[in-house]
Amino acid sequence: MKKNEYMAIIIRDYLSSLGKGTHTLTALDARKLSGMDDYASNSCYPNVCIAMDKVAKEYYVGTALNDHNQSSTYAYEYIVK
Repeated sequence: MKKNEYMAIIIRDYLSSLGKGTHTLTALDARKLSGMDDYASNSCYPNVCIAMDKVAKEYYVGTALNDHNQSSTYAYEYIVK
């Protein structure tokens, strides 16, 4: 698996732990999740953003809240059912 696939799993598991509902996540917050250090370097926000996109496409319905997909301010709103 690629690094962003592992990061997507970490994000998916985090969102699942929050329970059902609508949850907002920024790339900065995603980068701070436990286990992300294994797959993302300090300057790796573009890859974190790719992982966030992957979560929205494969695991939970998600809407990008902005188009800053190269930075820590990239944000998604996910619906966990």
